[in-house]
Amino acid sequence: MQLNEIAIFVKLISGALGTFFAILVWSKTRNASWIFIVLGILFHYINIVFETLELFGIITEKIYNIGNLPILKIILNNLPMSFFIIGLIIFVIRKKI
Repeated sequence: MQLNEIAIFVKLISGALGTFFAILVWSKTRNASWIFIVLGILFHYINIVFETLELFGIITEKIYNIGNLPILKIILNNLPMSFFIIGLIIFVIRKKI
């Protein structure tokens, strides 16, 4: 097994573990800030799976291009952090009140 394949395997396993616990948290909370954190974790794992499928040639990024812009890749790379930011903003606003 190559070093790159090991790194992908570890990334997939840790992402799956994080996603599992995120789903557990989602089922136990109705707090909006936690729900956005969970969504960030879920979309981060979707990004990991997408990158893995792309690396092994199962899917290509050219399918999801608009012109020369890889729109799906841009969205999947930035959406998790956007959800984290929204969740943290909600948390900070609710703690001030």
